Amino acid sequence: MKKFLYLALYASTLLYADAPALKPMQERTFVQSQYMPDISLIADLSMVSRNKEQDELPAYSIPGVSEAFFGSGDNEHSHGTYNAENGFNLNYAELVMSSSVDPFLSFDAVFHFAQEGVDIEEAYFTTTALGHGVRIRGGKFLSGFGRHNAQHHHIWDFSDAPLIYQGFLGGALNEKGLQFQYTPALSEYVMLGAEVLQGENESTFGNRTQTFENNDTLKGAEAPSMFVAYAKTSFDIGETTVIPGLAYVYGETRSYHLHEGVEEAFSGVSWIYNAELTVKH
Repeated sequence: MKKFLYLALYASTLLYADAPALKPMQERTFVQSQYMPDISLIADLSMVSRNKEQDELPAYSIPGVSEAFFGSGDNEHSHGTYNAENGFNLNYAELVMSSSVDPFLSFDAVFHFAQEGVDIEEAYFTTTALGHGVRIRGGKFLSGFGRHNAQHHHIWDFSDAPLIYQGFLGGALNEKGLQFQYTPALSEYVMLGAEVLQGENESTFGNRTQTFENNDTLKGAEAPSMFVAYAKTSFDIGETTVIPGLAYVYGETRSYHLHEGVEEAFSGVSWIYNAELTVKH
């Protein structure tokens, strides 16, 4: 029996070795070296001096809109607050990996390392060969809502997010879902986009079921529960570039806060409209 097995193994080895010569169509075409990812690491450190004492900072918020921006303690993600401490801060380290998967897809991943832990900030595929100005992205990504939202912290013009983004979006729309973008072949740049997102952003939306101390239940929204649409363009006037844009987000809202020992909850829908104008000269 053993001799038979050895003979069968030897015969199959010979067949495999001769296969490329006999059947070229079965040759292995994947070459790992052609798909090695680009890797980068970005570290963000800061030294902060404020005219407010550290223990005063948790009191700063937008009443009725957002809880404290500093040390709120209810953030389930490992993202710490940027520049949270007076003095020296290690805000985060961002590891980025990007690679072509095949001639039709690319894949990107962004890992956010903070002292509190590690998050997968983004992990998504992007089509590269659909043609006709159409692009599809899927996974977890920064939404194309507005001009600022899709930018990572290290390329912001300021160290803090705009107050509107902090108050209504918790800093950014960073969701799981699908994104569709269409850029028609026109003389001026025009891009139309639409997104179907999970709806987990708890600053304005959120879709989790909540149970209160008295055992009452606020039933969560059926996901996906957030929808985004936007239109962006740009054009030149002499040496000046004008970049206007419109955006809209709609989502079911299930919010819950414990404010000064009192449970506060809301169930409904929310809309956010965005108009923006960037001028570069």
